[in-house]
Amino acid sequence: AVGTVAAAVAAFLLALAAPKASSFSPPTSTAPSPAGGATAFRPAAPSMAQPHRRPSSSSRSRPALFAAARKVEKTDAQWRESLSPDAYYVLRREGTEPPWSSELNSVKSTSGGTFVCAGCASPLFPARTKYDSGTGWPSFYDPVDTDAVEFVTDFKLVVPRTEVRCKSCGGHLGHMFPDGPEPTGMRYCLNGLAMEYVSMEDDPELAAEVERRSEAAAGKGGGEIAVKPPVGSLLPGIALNGAFTVLLISSFLAPHPPDANPVFEYFPLAAAAYTGYVTVRDVSKLL
Repeated sequence: AVGTVAAAVAAFLLALAAPKASSFSPPTSTAPSPAGGATAFRPAAPSMAQPHRRPSSSSRSRPALFAAARKVEKTDAQWRESLSPDAYYVLRREGTEPPWSSELNSVKSTSGGTFVCAGCASPLFPARTKYDSGTGWPSFYDPVDTDAVEFVTDFKLVVPRTEVRCKSCGGHLGHMFPDGPEPTGMRYCLNGLAMEYVSMEDDPELAAEVERRSEAAAGKGGGEIAVKPPVGSLLPGIALNGAFTVLLISSFLAPHPPDANPVFEYFPLAAAAYTGYVTVRDVSKLL
């Protein structure tokens, strides 16, 4: 019985060890049905266009951009009218764009500027926190501040994940994983369709205000991190990996047949070392 449990746990761990991009749903985009009925979905072709930039500051409402955690409420019909079909699918229906398809992947962290919500134009991430995670989705390690994003536990893939939403309009941005670079150790893996990039040249006032908010948030925390991961986003994973660690160690310590293959005999111990490391890593993020 212990061997059966160990085999099941091993299969689960192999699934967890799959490439990071595998945690996303199959890439699709929306398009009107030829028959004029229900919305049909088709794969979206990767775009090689230059990153989209919002209009200059003179054409936008300054209070709307800088208001912290302002609440934007629209009906579903209004969202459909104001967003493109693909952006609506991602932001309002929690869809996922294909990897490597976003033009925002080409924006470098040294470019300066700000990534804002494509639905409500609220500042989300300073460009300096962007990095190449190798997943094919725009990735960041720290938002502007706690008024930029909010977190929801997502159980769609059974294993709990932390969904990232725009705090102003509730639009789905992507997910957060505890395997990013320092100083936060977090990876905000987001959909490019959910955001727009505003360069420093297009809006230097916005960039300056975002930096002010980030520095203020980091100062409150006593360090350089603007947003610490919520406890609720890490506890499910800590509990799950901790339980697996105990189960795997018990499997290793259980009596084995004399002719048991040494590879299978020691695999639970190796797997326990991995799940134990992940548990300790995630606990350290709460300290």
